[in-house]
Amino acid sequence: MKSNDNESHTLSSSPPKSDASIDSQSGLRYRAWYQRGTETPVTAVVKAVACASQVDATELEPLYTAIDPSALNALFERSGSRSTRDWELTFRYAEHTVTIASTGEITVYQAV
Repeated sequence: MKSNDNESHTLSSSPPKSDASIDSQSGLRYRAWYQRGTETPVTAVVKAVACASQVDATELEPLYTAIDPSALNALFERSGSRSTRDWELTFRYAEHTVTIASTGEITVYQAV
């Protein structure tokens, strides 16, 4: 079921507020931030892609079709437990290109 109300899908509003704008030049569809302790990185990614797609998260294909969910969660467990370098992970999921960074920023682009 499609939703026209992006607010029903937004992640926590701080740090900074989620952005559901569409940039036709870059293909950016959605930006959100994962916050440690409130949900898993896997849940945050699925919610962000659902918002970008304007569908309920349950309507998306399982995330494991694109990436190992345990490995994604483990990246944040490791980076939160000691000082590490900044990193970004980019993968394709549900007709989108998703980038999640060590800072918790999640960007969702329309796949080309």
